[in-house]
Amino acid sequence: MDIIYNASFYTSGTVTVTGNSGVIATPNLPTASPRLYPDVMVPLWFFAAGSGMATDELNDVKIDWYADAAGLYTFGTSTFVQMTAADPVPPPLMWPADVIAWDIAYDSATGNQPAGPFIPAPPYCKITHTLAGTTKSMSYAINMAYLIL
Repeated sequence: MDIIYNASFYTSGTVTVTGNSGVIATPNLPTASPRLYPDVMVPLWFFAAGSGMATDELNDVKIDWYADAAGLYTFGTSTFVQMTAADPVPPPLMWPADVIAWDIAYDSATGNQPAGPFIPAPPYCKITHTLAGTTKSMSYAINMAYLIL
């Protein structure tokens, strides 16, 4: 078992309108292994940071999780606290956070998550950003910590 900290998950480049990444293969998933049981990636937490935000800019970022590349079978959504120019780094998002399919006694009001089985990341995701404000020219990055089992 390995633990990886501060791994890049997604970097947006400069965005000027609301949009998304499209459905992509989930970053940092292990490649095929010659072992009988291949490695799996188990997220611990995600953290995001906006940059180049003007005074009145806002950015809402979420990650939708899918079982398939077409985005037909969804597991749910992980939603970050809104990024603002005054506070461009929202609190970390603990896995599985608000992903509805895995809401195993997760208390979103307190952030308490029960001890239990490790939940691996789904194979596909889509990162969506919703911009507000007058300037609307910024970028953001999502990093993560995870286990390889």
